[in-house]
Amino acid sequence: IRALQHAELHEVLYDAAVALGADIRYGAEVQEIDPGSPTVKLASGEVLSADVLVGADGEFGVSRALVLEGRDDGNPTGLALYE
Repeated sequence: IRALQHAELHEVLYDAAVALGADIRYGAEVQEIDPGSPTVKLASGEVLSADVLVGADGEFGVSRALVLEGRDDGNPTGLALYE
């Protein structure tokens, strides 16, 4: 098994996205996601659309709840990574 630390995964995804012309935004709070469009509505009221949306908002995030159709706290795997 090859596991990537969080920072390594971030770097791989960031580099690939930027190389393909993606606009990366940090600190943009997503309030709504429409996966059919795909669009997101930000807390600022701005609506953004894209070919691909990457929801990396964590265990209690909007994207996780949407994908799993509700809150799911997950199950311990016994795996741990430390940076």
